[in-house]
Amino acid sequence: SSLVAETAKRTKVAPRAMSCAVTRPPRSTESQTRSERFTAALPLPERWIRLEIGASGDWVELAVTDSGGGIPPEARDRLFTPFFTTKAVGKGTGLGLAVSRQLAENQGGSLVLDPSSPNTRFVLKLKRP
Repeated sequence: SSLVAETAKRTKVAPRAMSCAVTRPPRSTESQTRSERFTAALPLPERWIRLEIGASGDWVELAVTDSGGGIPPEARDRLFTPFFTTKAVGKGTGLGLAVSRQLAENQGGSLVLDPSSPNTRFVLKLKRP
């Protein structure tokens, strides 16, 4: 929708949040199989990502859901803390979600994990331009 695009363009939050929500796989090496490049999704019989866009009143909402089983409860409280990562040492800085949330809040919006979803689901909410 053009409203969502204009809001994202104005704030630059949606592209950053999308980047965090859809983490790129590491560069492959010749010795890796295709499935080894996507280790987070290996145990899943089906992999998918769903984007939902909506508007209500003064707000635009973008939700990103993936086929993962959600964020472990022990990680949820620290998920948006700078430098917190569940990745192996050297594989992540732990800044993506913290920076994305701060950008959203600086624009009067929010970025949250939806704990009620059976899958991993992040919701970005921004004021209409």
